[in-house]
Amino acid sequence: MSAQSTKYLLIGGIASLFAAQAIRERDANGSILIVCGENHPPYNRPPLSKKALTKDEFAADDAYPKFDEFYPDNKIALVLEENVTQLDRGSKTATLENGDTITY
Repeated sequence: MSAQSTKYLLIGGIASLFAAQAIRERDANGSILIVCGENHPPYNRPPLSKKALTKDEFAADDAYPKFDEFYPDNKIALVLEENVTQLDRGSKTATLENGDTITY
Protein backbone atom coordinates (compact mmCIF):
# COMPACT_ATOMS: atom_id res chain seq x y z
CA MET A 1 0.00 0.00 0.00
CA SER A 2 1.10 3.51 -0.69
CA ALA A 3 -0.14 6.98 0.08
CA GLN A 4 -0.36 10.04 -2.14
CA SER A 5 -1.37 13.61 -1.50
CA THR A 6 -3.01 16.11 -3.85
CA LYS A 7 -4.77 19.43 -3.52
CA TYR A 8 -7.59 18.49 -5.91
CA LEU A 9 -8.90 14.93 -6.13
CA LEU A 10 -11.29 14.26 -9.01
CA ILE A 11 -13.04 10.93 -9.35
CA GLY A 12 -14.53 9.64 -12.57
CA GLY A 13 -14.48 10.28 -16.27
CA ILE A 14 -15.16 13.17 -18.61
CA ALA A 15 -16.57 15.55 -15.99
CA SER A 16 -13.29 15.17 -14.07
CA LEU A 17 -11.34 16.23 -17.13
CA PHE A 18 -13.33 19.42 -17.60
CA ALA A 19 -13.22 20.14 -13.85
CA ALA A 20 -9.43 19.74 -13.95
CA GLN A 21 -9.20 22.12 -16.88
CA ALA A 22 -11.30 24.72 -15.04
CA ILE A 23 -9.23 24.33 -11.87
CA ARG A 24 -6.00 24.72 -13.81
CA GLU A 25 -7.27 27.99 -15.33
CA ARG A 26 -7.77 29.36 -11.80
CA ASP A 27 -4.92 27.65 -9.95
CA ALA A 28 -1.77 27.26 -12.02
CA ASN A 29 0.16 25.31 -9.39
CA GLY A 30 -2.26 23.26 -7.29
CA SER A 31 -1.77 19.52 -7.71
CA ILE A 32 -4.61 17.75 -9.53
CA LEU A 33 -5.21 14.00 -9.55
CA ILE A 34 -7.90 12.21 -11.56
CA VAL A 35 -8.79 8.66 -10.50
CA CYS A 36 -10.60 6.67 -13.16
CA GLY A 37 -11.55 3.00 -13.18
CA GLU A 38 -11.00 2.64 -16.90
CA ASN A 39 -7.69 1.84 -18.58
CA HIS A 40 -7.51 5.06 -20.64
CA PRO A 41 -7.95 8.80 -20.06
CA PRO A 42 -11.44 10.31 -19.90
CA TYR A 43 -13.37 10.30 -23.17
CA ASN A 44 -16.75 11.37 -24.55
CA ARG A 45 -19.12 8.42 -24.68
CA PRO A 46 -21.75 9.92 -27.07
CA PRO A 47 -19.36 10.01 -30.04
CA LEU A 48 -18.58 6.35 -29.47
CA SER A 49 -22.22 5.34 -29.48
CA LYS A 50 -23.57 7.76 -32.11
CA LYS A 51 -20.89 9.04 -34.47
CA ALA A 52 -19.10 5.70 -34.64
CA LEU A 53 -22.25 4.16 -36.06
CA THR A 54 -23.22 6.95 -38.44
CA LYS A 55 -19.96 8.46 -39.71
CA ASP A 56 -17.58 6.41 -41.83
CA GLU A 57 -14.70 8.79 -41.12
CA PHE A 58 -15.04 8.44 -37.33
CA ALA A 59 -11.80 7.38 -35.63
CA ALA A 60 -11.57 6.07 -32.08
CA ASP A 61 -9.39 9.06 -31.13
CA ASP A 62 -12.30 11.36 -31.97
CA ALA A 63 -13.85 10.44 -28.61
CA TYR A 64 -10.92 11.98 -26.69
CA PRO A 65 -11.39 15.72 -26.13
CA LYS A 66 -7.79 15.95 -24.85
CA PHE A 67 -4.80 13.92 -25.90
CA ASP A 68 -2.09 12.37 -23.76
CA GLU A 69 0.19 15.42 -23.74
CA PHE A 70 -2.60 17.57 -22.24
CA TYR A 71 -2.22 15.90 -18.85
CA PRO A 72 1.52 16.38 -18.23
CA ASP A 73 1.48 19.77 -19.98
CA ASN A 74 -1.12 20.93 -17.43
CA LYS A 75 0.36 19.07 -14.45
CA ILE A 76 -2.65 16.76 -14.12
CA ALA A 77 -1.89 13.30 -12.77
CA LEU A 78 -3.94 10.27 -13.77
CA VAL A 79 -4.55 7.05 -11.86
CA LEU A 80 -6.16 4.61 -14.27
CA GLU A 81 -7.71 1.19 -13.69
CA GLU A 82 -8.47 1.97 -10.04
CA ASN A 83 -11.74 2.82 -8.36
CA VAL A 84 -12.25 4.76 -5.16
CA THR A 85 -13.90 2.39 -2.71
CA GLN A 86 -14.05 4.66 0.32
CA LEU A 87 -14.14 8.40 0.80
CA ASP A 88 -13.68 9.93 4.25
CA ARG A 89 -14.54 13.59 4.03
CA GLY A 90 -13.63 14.19 7.67
CA SER A 91 -10.03 13.10 7.23
CA LYS A 92 -9.98 14.10 3.55
CA THR A 93 -8.80 10.70 2.38
CA ALA A 94 -9.84 8.36 -0.38
CA THR A 95 -9.05 4.66 -0.46
CA LEU A 96 -8.55 2.84 -3.74
CA GLU A 97 -9.41 -0.79 -4.55
CA ASN A 98 -5.75 -1.75 -4.22
CA GLY A 99 -5.59 -0.29 -0.68
CA ASP A 100 -3.64 2.85 -1.59
CA THR A 101 -4.80 6.05 0.05
CA ILE A 102 -4.96 9.58 -1.30
CA THR A 103 -5.11 12.62 0.92
CA TYR A 104 -6.70 15.69 -0.60
